[in-house]
Amino acid sequence: MLNQTTKLDQSLPAVIPPKCPARTDRPSERGFFWWAADGSDLPGWCLEAKVMPITDKREGGAGDAYFVPVSAGSLGRDIAAVRDELGDDAYLIAVVDVALSPTWSARVISLGADDVMDVTATPDVVIARASRALARQSANVARLEEVASDRAFLQTCIDTLPSPIFYKDRQGRYIGCNKAFSAFIGRSRAEVLGSTVYDVAPPDLAKTYEDADEALMQERGVQIYEAKVCFAGDDRRHTVSFHKAAMIDEGGEVIGLAGAMLDITEHKALEAKLIDAAERDPLTNCYNRRKFFTAGAAMVEEAIGGNDPLCVLVLDIDHFKTINDRFGHAGGDVVLLEVAERLDDRVRGDGLIARAGGEEFFVVMKGKSLDDAVVYAEMLRNLVARDAVPVSSGSVTVTVSIGVAQLHAEDGGLNDVLKRADEALYAAKASGRNRVHRAEILG
Repeated sequence: MLNQTTKLDQSLPAVIPPKCPARTDRPSERGFFWWAADGSDLPGWCLEAKVMPITDKREGGAGDAYFVPVSAGSLGRDIAAVRDELGDDAYLIAVVDVALSPTWSARVISLGADDVMDVTATPDVVIARASRALARQSANVARLEEVASDRAFLQTCIDTLPSPIFYKDRQGRYIGCNKAFSAFIGRSRAEVLGSTVYDVAPPDLAKTYEDADEALMQERGVQIYEAKVCFAGDDRRHTVSFHKAAMIDEGGEVIGLAGAMLDITEHKALEAKLIDAAERDPLTNCYNRRKFFTAGAAMVEEAIGGNDPLCVLVLDIDHFKTINDRFGHAGGDVVLLEVAERLDDRVRGDGLIARAGGEEFFVVMKGKSLDDAVVYAEMLRNLVARDAVPVSSGSVTVTVSIGVAQLHAEDGGLNDVLKRADEALYAAKASGRNRVHRAEILG
């Protein structure tokens, strides 16, 4: 049942939307400026067109437009020098001292200017073109800042999540991850971006991962699987559940994949404990009857498939009712526990032992002929009887009777062998107890 008062993990950082830094290199209004490094006279049209003279690049004017006089005799050198001073964000209008042909005007633009005019022309058309270009530039910058803000916010969100998250492009290169993934592989996010699985995993595993990723993107589906992995700086093998899905754009094209990893080591350990507990007898900790029939049936199939011998032993504590009457049920439980421990310590590794119920135990083992199994049963009988079992008011010598049967080709399964072993047990009881009896060999 879920605990409805579960508290949030206070160790996780709060998600605070990141703020984009204010642009200090872009004024609120774009300007048009006459910039003559050599002190050239200001053309008459500048005042009418509101083009202001300056002697140096305006601070924070990366998106401004600059009318810069250049000489027709040194176009390449002059434009390169000015562009180097202004940078790529400024709009450079080359004002040439002579009228240029369309071919030479195109040449000036190819040298690095954004537009060109001669000093005697009117600037109306050039200013209109520059205004439109700067408006588009401003809109693009605003969009890029919005995208950067959204991206920073999403990165903050996934960095807050404790599970490793990653995503790759169609070529299998990492294009994003969170802090948990960086910690998992022991590399910074900067080192992860642009790398492939070959950069973060051993070559043999990298090939396996690459093939799985490619199959996922080709099938345009989802992969969910578990794997044993080691975290960076941790030699323990963790059980991790991988969830991966192909990323598909609006046009229906696969553009990569996204994945998340969930460490389920503790969950798996608890699951294994619960499964084991469900398969065990609560008193003796031996396997229970259900587990015996499930595992024993599988052993029978393997023995038949491999043409290997298989034997079943049925053991029963002699005079157990008398022990209960004499020492009480608590004393009877002590005897059961001691007998189970002696049998389990010896049988473990040789076969499977289970408490069938009451004072009866089943053993199934592969690789032993009937003769070998009878010898083994005698060893178990002696092991139980060798030392008295201490109880609250003294001690008691405990013996067992054992029936042994071997799997035959005519058997329909485990129940047939078990039935013959049970009949052999009753024969052992009838002949005096504390002995081993073998089932008759099928004719």
